[in-house]
Amino acid sequence: MAELLSPTNDYVFKRLFAEAPDLLVDLINDLRPDLPDIASVEVLTLTQY
Repeated sequence: MAELLSPTNDYVFKRLFAEAPDLLVDLINDLRPDLPDIASVEVLTLTQY
């Protein structure tokens, strides 16, 4: 199956997860099951930190 957009691309990542931060929270929590769940995230640009 051909990959249309790679989620590792910075633009795609920010479009996907900055517009739906609940998806990013779910992904992070699924990737670290032995740690306490996080409740929220904020996606920053390079100029915001």
